[in-house]
Amino acid sequence: MIEDNIPWTEKYRPKHFDDIISHKLIKDIITKLINNNTFHHLILYGPPGIGKTTMMNSCLRYIYGEDYKLYILELNGSDDRGINIVRDEIKNYANSNNIYDKVFKLIILDEVDSMTFDAQNALKEIIETYEYNTKFCLICNFINKIIYPLQSCCIMFRLPSILKTDMKKYILKIINEEKLQYTNEGINTIIKISNGDLRKSCNTLQSVYLSCDIINKKNVYDCLGIPKQSDINIFFKNLKDKSLEKNIEYIKNLRIKNGYSLNELIYYINLKISEFDIDNNKLIEIIISLAKIEYNVSNLGTEKIQIYSLVALLYKFKEYL
Repeated sequence: MIEDNIPWTEKYRPKHFDDIISHKLIKDIITKLINNNTFHHLILYGPPGIGKTTMMNSCLRYIYGEDYKLYILELNGSDDRGINIVRDEIKNYANSNNIYDKVFKLIILDEVDSMTFDAQNALKEIIETYEYNTKFCLICNFINKIIYPLQSCCIMFRLPSILKTDMKKYILKIINEEKLQYTNEGINTIIKISNGDLRKSCNTLQSVYLSCDIINKKNVYDCLGIPKQSDINIFFKNLKDKSLEKNIEYIKNLRIKNGYSLNELIYYINLKISEFDIDNNKLIEIIISLAKIEYNVSNLGTEKIQIYSLVALLYKFKEYL
């Protein structure tokens, strides 16, 4: 069946407002704007995987019905980020006659925070010029990358991360539909590593299902290549008991044998450090140094050197850890 090949993020994506498990207040406000015929330009922003695009698609179905794509122009700011797309395609669509008398036209711009400032300024002018017949909905992750004049044209809604209780309901719904074997510990592990990102939790669940017979904690960690807590605990014990060379060798072995990424190791080492009672000045120094190492890794720094830097840093402060 075709449905068997559909990613679960699409298969179980909510289609209507009632299906969205979170953001009740925002849903109610947008519904009132539509019902009162006072729909305005919108900006939906917040971290990835929390339902910004899903919220907008549900809004479109509420306004236009299942044939909503006939009434809208949908663009992605990361693909069409220059001023030409604003001057040409967006302006032409906004300037065209609306053949549907009962509704307004709508332009959806996803990832608008990827657009250049010149393009955003041009977009602001178009929004103000064609407000009488065209509405805009802008979707982004980082509101600080949107120029203030563009923000002032819109009603802004910040969508927060998904609550753990809501995420658990969503995961259990998929598990029941797909008839998966699972443990509560496995579900809680997925929720923990997803960190409020509902899309990530769904992708993680499907990945573990495709790799293993049961959704449990061990399989989640093994499937995603996430460092185990026991591995991190051993490393911190080794800092006190073994030489610098032995600790470097241990981290290298974790990287090679278990396939852990250095960024993942830094993330979970940082979480472990937060559990210790450390003087604030020392803690600040450690965190800043860890951030520099992570920055170097992300910017294609030599990984071998960054491993040495990581271990040397923690070895230096081992008496506090």
